[in-house]
Amino acid sequence: PLLTDRPRLAQPKGTPRVIVRDKKRAALEREERACRKAVDKRDRRRCFWPSCKVRATEKHHITSRSLRGKLVWRTNDILSTCPPHHRYFKSGLIRVTGNPDLGPVQIHLTALGRASGVRVPPTGGPTA
Repeated sequence: PLLTDRPRLAQPKGTPRVIVRDKKRAALEREERACRKAVDKRDRRRCFWPSCKVRATEKHHITSRSLRGKLVWRTNDILSTCPPHHRYFKSGLIRVTGNPDLGPVQIHLTALGRASGVRVPPTGGPTA
């Protein structure tokens, strides 16, 4: 008998990669939306910078992605920030430590920030 004469047995196939990838992407998007909503509620859309009156329209991860690894949305790693102060992070002028879920974070000037003349107001953390 030829191989083609045999009845074909249905071989179960796994879920196509495109479906798996789309489900992961959708789950990450849901996680991001939930995290952003929780951070907005926690920070009341105010910038983390003391005495800043500009509305916080951006989010910043405290731990850089190179240290954190994959993209993770956790409220204890995200700050609300206004565009000007977010540029301080992106330019390497400041870094922050602490857990914003537990209270104000500490703002630290980098060597570049000190050389640039950036001044941190005396009170640390989000304004209440």
